[in-house]
Amino acid sequence: MPAERDESMRRVVVIDDEYIVVAGMTAILDRLNLDFHIVASASNGIDGQEVIRREKPDVVFTDKIGRAHV
Repeated sequence: MPAERDESMRRVVVIDDEYIVVAGMTAILDRLNLDFHIVASASNGIDGQEVIRREKPDVVFTDKIGRAHV
């Protein structure tokens, strides 16, 4: 279960086209008990840009996104 949101936690967005990567990053960050709270994820660069604008995260984890997709 994801950590409860605490105001001191860093807001995180994960962007990857592979669901298993997003799920894995979420699980790893949760298991490590870091001060990270995943606020959103996206499966491509275009959606990722919108999520970043909307959520204003402190940290973004993403794979390499080609300019043709952005």
